Amino acid sequence: MRRGLAELNGLHRPGDLIEAWIENTVPADDMEFASQLSVMTDGTKYNLADMTASTKTAHCAQIRRVAKSYRFTD
Repeated sequence: MRRGLAELNGLHRPGDLIEAWIENTVPADDMEFASQLSVMTDGTKYNLADMTASTKTAHCAQIRRVAKSYRFTD
């Protein structure tokens, strides 16, 4: 079974934290956010399937750094 992106990257955030970030970051009239999120998430899942272990390590390290910069993690 394939692991989800959050599980792979070690990130699990409550929905209210994610919702607050979207509320504060994404313009209310942005009609493209949801579809872009879906495309990017699906594309990342597809790309991860072919990544080497080293590439996944680098990918996840940067994802964790980005999450920390947005204060999603400590």
